[in-house]
Amino acid sequence: MHDLIPSPYQVKQKILDELVASLEVLEFAKEALINEDYAESCRLMQRATADLQTEERRLRSFLLKMKVKAE
Repeated sequence: MHDLIPSPYQVKQKILDELVASLEVLEFAKEALINEDYAESCRLMQRATADLQTEERRLRSFLLKMKVKAE
């Protein structure tokens, strides 16, 4: 059961990996916009926004757990 709980390092690594992936999606959105594919650019930006919001929630949860653990 202990193996199912991610370590702080694993949580941080997951967040960083997802941030990098979101940046890559935004790069594709930029290219689509440059190429005047507005619908695709918008779709990719929406996807990146949703992914970033998910990671923000994950980070806030992680911070709360770390704060509780420190007390």
